[in-house]
Amino acid sequence: MKNLNLDVAHFIEKIHLIKRILIQKQFNDLPVYHGQIPLLNYVKKHDGCFQVEIADYLLVTPASIALSTKRLEKAGFLTKKIDSDNLRCKKIYITDKGREITDKCKEIFDTVDSQMLQGFTEDELSQLNLFLERMIKNLSDKNFNNDMSILSIGELIKIMKSTHREEKDND
Repeated sequence: MKNLNLDVAHFIEKIHLIKRILIQKQFNDLPVYHGQIPLLNYVKKHDGCFQVEIADYLLVTPASIALSTKRLEKAGFLTKKIDSDNLRCKKIYITDKGREITDKCKEIFDTVDSQMLQGFTEDELSQLNLFLERMIKNLSDKNFNNDMSILSIGELIKIMKSTHREEKDND
């Protein structure tokens, strides 16, 4: 049984890596970096937000967001406008070009996901979902106070980053 457990874990990791490679290959043809997509997606959903909001959401420093937004603005994906309520602050908006690139990125992710799951019947996908949910629950029950299966990927990334920060603070 132990070797079978290792095989399953190995396959899950291998799927993750192959998926990342396929996505990265397609991103090489795009005028954005893979790491800029979460920022663009946030602004797309929160048009007119402030840099500090993006930094808080992505759990990065405001300085790194300032640099990224400057680059994305220069490339034509974002615009900044002075806030009428506070002339020292600028609000960030996504441009049509930014919307196009986020749509293209979503298309890439969807295509890779479809390719990965092609040939599975609806019943097989349903069963696979149940197995994966059970794996998440197994990890959640013994390690966390709540069921991690109900959290979004974004929320899990926040937990991961905050855990990483706690480890750094303890060093």
